[in-house]
Amino acid sequence: KGEPLDSYFDMGRLVEFIGDAYLCGENIFSVLGFIRRAGYAINIEEHKYYRFKFNMPVIDIESILEFIYPDHYEKYHYDINVMYPEILLSNDYNKITTGIYAEEGDLTIKGDGSLRISYNDENSTTTDANGIRVPDGKLIINTTNDITINTFQNCLFAKDYIDIYGTGKLDLFSRYGSSIYSYGDVYFSGENVVEINAKKNGIDALYVYLQGNNKINISAKNCGISGDHEIGLSDSGSLTISAKTGIESLWGSIINNSTGYLFISADNNGIAASENITIKGTSEIIIDADENAIESYLGNVTISGKNTITLKNCTYGLYLEEGKASILDENQ
Repeated sequence: KGEPLDSYFDMGRLVEFIGDAYLCGENIFSVLGFIRRAGYAINIEEHKYYRFKFNMPVIDIESILEFIYPDHYEKYHYDINVMYPEILLSNDYNKITTGIYAEEGDLTIKGDGSLRISYNDENSTTTDANGIRVPDGKLIINTTNDITINTFQNCLFAKDYIDIYGTGKLDLFSRYGSSIYSYGDVYFSGENVVEINAKKNGIDALYVYLQGNNKINISAKNCGISGDHEIGLSDSGSLTISAKTGIESLWGSIINNSTGYLFISADNNGIAASENITIKGTSEIIIDADENAIESYLGNVTISGKNTITLKNCTYGLYLEEGKASILDENQ
């Protein structure tokens, strides 16, 4: 929370200190997103430092231990076969504050049963309750039935990545945090029906990829889909977002190569990225935004394929600070 440094002049000195060195640390991807925001906000009017993206190679300490010193590092994998369990969370620290917690290693949830994790105190002000938490590994969900999570903090959290496939239904409600959160990637594939309601971001990760034939509906106070780097949409299903900002890549690009339906209702920008935005495929896209429908801060916007695109009520349909816009092929 807050700013990384009191002075962005100090941020420039940090850039000089790091130089071309690689970065390594605990939870490095979370830290990286923090300092990248400061690097982009360096005051160039001082004519001393320029904006810095911190795109050097990075590695997490846990990854060094796992891959370079495998004999000294053992990870565990947990499999949970869902057979209609119900887990009630509590703000009493002597009781359960996380529905499923994999302390070390990866977690796979599979089967054709239903899973319900719910916070049972509607009047509590605690923010510690989590749904499924994998602090040191991967979370894989492959079910054919319902998963319902109603909690205060993250519904789904995994450090390495989250992979959701199968043909199930997910109903995720976070009253304080982001519904799906990972320091790594988030993948959607299969034919899931997903309802996401979040106080912060619907999906928040380093990279986000939506594939398959999913039906996803996101309602979020902040951002529907937020990615530090690339966001890729290649789904043949539907994606509906209602949020302050619809889809935003903080330091990367957004690529939409879907053949499905995309609807965004945004208080600010509909689709925004610091780098390039590429829209191709044969999708139907409707963006209703109070500010800019599509905005690139530093890159280009390219629209190709045979899309049907409607931009409504926005200040600018396409807004580019430095790049170029190209509209090709047979778009309407």
